[in-house]
Formats: sequence, C-alpha cells, structure tokens
Amino acid sequence: MTLTVSHLTFAYPKAPPVLEDVSFTVPAGDFLSVLGANGAGKSTLFRCLLGGLEGYTGAISLDGRDVRTFSRRELAARIAYIPQIHRPTFGYSVLDTALMGLTRHLSPFQSPSKALEQQALTALEQLGVAHLAQRNFAALSGGEQTMVAITIYFAILKHRPTPFCMLDEVDAALDDVNVDKYITYLNQFSSQTQLMVITHRRGTIEGCKVLYGVFMQEKGVSRLLRRELADELDVELK
Repeated sequence: MTLTVSHLTFAYPKAPPVLEDVSFTVPAGDFLSVLGANGAGKSTLFRCLLGGLEGYTGAISLDGRDVRTFSRRELAARIAYIPQIHRPTFGYSVLDTALMGLTRHLSPFQSPSKALEQQALTALEQLGVAHLAQRNFAALSGGEQTMVAITIYFAILKHRPTPFCMLDEVDAALDDVNVDKYITYLNQFSSQTQLMVITHRRGTIEGCKVLYGVFMQEKGVSRLLRRELADELDVELK
C-alpha cells in the first residue's frame, strides 16, 4: 500500500501554519523515521494522516483514495497508531492488560482461553518483560510501561495486522538497551507492516531504512528532506 501526501497545509485556529505545502510518497516496504525539532509539526502530520485533524488543504491518499472518504473503522483497519503517553486508569496486572488487547472477539461474558493467555505471555517474553506479568501495570516505571505497551500493541497487530503503523515517540522513556530491543522487535514486523516512527533516539534512527525530516527554513516554505540510509541519497522536496 502506498501513502501519498500532496501539498498538505494545516494551521490551528488563529495561528500560523504548522505544516505548509508538504508533499511526499511512502511506497510499500518503507520503514521510515520522521525527524524534526520540537514543535516542527511531526505529531500534527501524524494526526492529519490518521484523520484526527480536519480543515487541512491538499490531499492525503492511500493507494490513490483520499483518506477523507474512509469511515473511521475503514481507516483504523489500514493505519494503526501507537502514542507516546499511556495513562492507566485501573490497577490491572500486566498480563490482564495484555489480554484486554487480544480479546476483542470475545463476548462480554466469555473468559480468555489458556491458549490466549499463553499468547499474551509469549508476546511479553519477546521483549523481556514476562517477569512483570503479575505486577500492577499502573505501578510500573515509565520505561517498563512503555515496553509492556509495545508488546500489547504489536500482539494486537499480529492478531489483526494493518498495512501501516505509526509510532509517535514511543521510545522516549526507554534506555539504550531497551531501544535496541525495541528496534529489533520493530524489524520483525517491517516485512508485513509499513512502519512510520517519530523519534529523537539515535538507535531507532539507525534501525530505519529511510529518514524524513520536516522543517521550515523560511516563513511560508515547508520542506521535506528524505535520506535513504542504504545508499546515502539525499532528496529535497518542496
């Protein structure tokens, strides 16, 4: 599936444009990182791509179809989103939290099977957090919560894959060791899901195939810098 952004411009009410005349194409098979200074518009770009912001001009399309013509359910089936911030409300265990992401197909009065519980434990083991299974998720450190959340989100994707997955600074709370685990884990999914990652972490950047940098060098002119890590090719798009 190909994502195409054409002359995208967006401004919040009574404010200058955050994104202006941004155009790029993400072909099938890309694993890319979106870079830029704080406030440059990276998260705003993601929110536009996800249909969370209206009022932009230009076009965003998936395989030639404008994303504004998709229903919420249709768009969610094509683009998954993993945010940076997780706010647990109740003190469920890590295992119960993981199971919640895998039991959407169950009726309200059904209980998870032993096989489903083992699937959740296997997912936790892949990122080395199975030892936290019986801990209160809300009581974990920020880094531990992030590792568990990554496990849950990708267990869901494995169960119900989407063509695209966008990750918004998910690695912000991770130390260098866990960043390495994170990028290794992402690469396991990059053959079946196109990954777009906002990050400031060097380890994550080095694990991607392509870098995109959104910046405004002068007022009214937005540019997108694309860098192919494999062949050191730089292309500037206006």
